[in-house]
Amino acid sequence: MSRDGEDRDLRSCESAVSSLPGDDSPVLIFVLAAFPDWVSPRMTGVVFGISYTTEIAAHGRGPDVVFELQTPDWPSSGAGTALTFTSNDNGDEPVDDRLSSIYWFLAYAYQGSTFEIVEHPNQGGPSFSDDSLPSQLDDVRRDDRGMIGFGVPGYNPCLANVETGACCYETGVCLINAEVACDDEDGVYLGDNEPCAPYACVGACCYEGDCTQELPLECERIGGWFRGIGIPCTSNTVCLNEDVTWGELKKAYRDGF
Repeated sequence: MSRDGEDRDLRSCESAVSSLPGDDSPVLIFVLAAFPDWVSPRMTGVVFGISYTTEIAAHGRGPDVVFELQTPDWPSSGAGTALTFTSNDNGDEPVDDRLSSIYWFLAYAYQGSTFEIVEHPNQGGPSFSDDSLPSQLDDVRRDDRGMIGFGVPGYNPCLANVETGACCYETGVCLINAEVACDDEDGVYLGDNEPCAPYACVGACCYEGDCTQELPLECERIGGWFRGIGIPCTSNTVCLNEDVTWGELKKAYRDGF
């Protein structure tokens, strides 16, 4: 998911963001087909439906989609679509990637709203089809369907059995995420089951000899030197060395600066 219109290179299903602040900003939502390491996917088609309480401004298919059959009311909430895929120009090879972007939606992050994958209104599912004859259908269980939450918890099925906690990003945004996903996104993980409290992502900000607790962007705005999320102003040396990187600050937090 992206706030700047850029489809970032997702490193793993676990790294997919499922919760974002409800701040009314435009957000790109990507529907992903994710398969575990122990399977060898040969995806040729998928059917799914969508349910949401936000607003959709635009939508489009993934790069490997060659045909789409939508319900007449697509992409309204409760509608569905069916897609077919190929991984080459001849149209005769299935998609065998374990993580594929199959659809995208431009939505608005209204506070308390959600977007989730549900059954197709006519064909059921959601389900994948492969290139065997006849094609084999694999239904996606309810627990394996994702949901985006804006200002409310979302659900990433790849993290269903993984501990999560508050993850602070360099911008000062706090999201509930798994430690591995937080690290992949260059965030600071505050610990398992830690909530995103109102001031969870503040840290020491050095400005004109003083140290105050600020959000990273606020510290930058006033011309200060941000020492890192979670770094307290209790040390006499916190504002002495300004030659430090974001990575070093993350390490300092983990080591108990």
